[in-house]
Amino acid sequence: MKVSPAKRHRVAVAFGAAFKAVRQQRGKSHEDLADDAGLDRTTFSLWERALRTPTLITLFEVADALRVEPTQLVADTVQRIREAP
Repeated sequence: MKVSPAKRHRVAVAFGAAFKAVRQQRGKSHEDLADDAGLDRTTFSLWERALRTPTLITLFEVADALRVEPTQLVADTVQRIREAP
């Protein structure tokens, strides 16, 4: 099944916003989270600007570093997609 570029972008935008909200709620800077998750700090900026999305493994690693369930990030993303105009 091929996903359209427009749909990919909607998902990336929604995920970026959901991720940023959780990161800020947890009081984590990009640098702090990079240290905790073992990733480059620029990764998170790319997500928040909808230029990239995480792999499933990376999603689990970052959720663990944020001390949230991966399902919370996914559910928040789905909710943002449904609420988008």
